[in-house]
Amino acid sequence: MNYLAHLLLSNPDEDEMTGNFIGDYVKGRNYTNYPGALARGIFLHRTIDNFVDHHDVYHNMMVKFRPVYGLYANAITDIALDHILAVNWNEYCPNETLEGFSNKVYNGLNHRFDILPAKVQGFLHILISHRRLQSYASITSLEEVFEILTLRRNLPDEAAGAVKIIQKNLCFFETGLATLWPELQVKVGEARRLYLLEH
Repeated sequence: MNYLAHLLLSNPDEDEMTGNFIGDYVKGRNYTNYPGALARGIFLHRTIDNFVDHHDVYHNMMVKFRPVYGLYANAITDIALDHILAVNWNEYCPNETLEGFSNKVYNGLNHRFDILPAKVQGFLHILISHRRLQSYASITSLEEVFEILTLRRNLPDEAAGAVKIIQKNLCFFETGLATLWPELQVKVGEARRLYLLEH
């Protein structure tokens, strides 16, 4: 899963959300250096990734991108799922608009800027100025996200192609996320309780 999904799965705890957001940038046991809910959010991030990476539904979605993107199909699938989440936001977060939720995230990250990993500090301004979380709902912005990913990694230059695959298989991806989401909510709840018991 990508940023938006990770963040929503930790809502409304802003410290936990921040920890979940930075999960990819904190390695090994270093997460224990973060206080309280921040460390819990990093733990949840890893739990989410492990659960999704081994789920048949997720693998079936990755298959759509693998012929073009090979080993990077998972990164493309993660972004595709954030797009599906953003487009269908009211189904997954009926009590808060995507705009309002995104602004809460930006404010929370800014307030915790000093404790963010250096890599996150480096791109946070761009994330906020480009309104990246809201932009997942837009096809044009989605293509821009894929283009940025192509520049930063050794991916085939097929940004428009990735968008076409998503559009062609939109119902398939929507059904996939609808299947994954309630299972993820249960898994996150279990992992949160386990973390609290152990810490």
